[in-house]
Amino acid sequence: MRTVFIDRYLKFCYRLGKRLDKKPKTSLQMKLSRANITDISTGTFLAEEIITTVISAAGAFILTFILFHSLFISLSVSGLTALSAFGSFPLLLHVRTYNRMVNINRELPYALSHMSIMAGTGATPLKAIEEIATSDYGDVSSEFRKMLYKTNVQGEDAVSALDHLAKVTPSPVFRELCLDLANIIHTGGGLSDYLENKSAHLLEERRRIEKQFADSLSIYAESYVGGILMLVILGIVGVITAGVLGLTPFGLPIKTIFDLFIYGIVPVVSGLFLLILELMYLD
Repeated sequence: MRTVFIDRYLKFCYRLGKRLDKKPKTSLQMKLSRANITDISTGTFLAEEIITTVISAAGAFILTFILFHSLFISLSVSGLTALSAFGSFPLLLHVRTYNRMVNINRELPYALSHMSIMAGTGATPLKAIEEIATSDYGDVSSEFRKMLYKTNVQGEDAVSALDHLAKVTPSPVFRELCLDLANIIHTGGGLSDYLENKSAHLLEERRRIEKQFADSLSIYAESYVGGILMLVILGIVGVITAGVLGLTPFGLPIKTIFDLFIYGIVPVVSGLFLLILELMYLD
């Protein structure tokens, strides 16, 4: 049953997406390329975003109305759900793009070391790129495979392929590398020295970032204790005080407010803090 529903959902998104594909969306196509989402068109992506938002909002409205029997609460939750569902797609693109950028930046120094060794033995830039593309360097290998597809399958020259790769890669560091490699191929510069110096520079930059994050961990810990935990304590005290005084904030029972605070606000705030901490660590 679940598979049938998903198949119908995808087919409907595809049909709507074909209509939306009639108008080119270059900026969205660039974002999809940077996130390495190449199996769907921009129209299908927009169709999935719209349909998912409608289904989520309708489901949230029905479920909330059954539980609380309140039109105001149902509309509020439905609106928040719609905003969350609609915003989750750009967030997905951003997260995937960011993760690919981090993975590229993490693997790039080691890939460049490999390339510098090959260049020292007399390998050409294209041969060094081909070696990395067929090796296991994560998204760095994946990016170089895109270039080889353009040169070996589509028949483009290496300089044009590197220029295109520089435009669609999510990593500014890799973009600079592509442009430098294109310049070296065009002018015949010293490949071995460039790769060796670039690799050493990126490794040193990586060490600096790791040290900076380690030094800032204590600040994050103090922020969590002084901010998140204090918010939880003050919120619980406020709810209890309102219950003792017989108040009904927002027209809701105290127990409902307490449940929303404990099972809704606290997990969301804590999750956002952990997400920020993880992003800071990855960076």
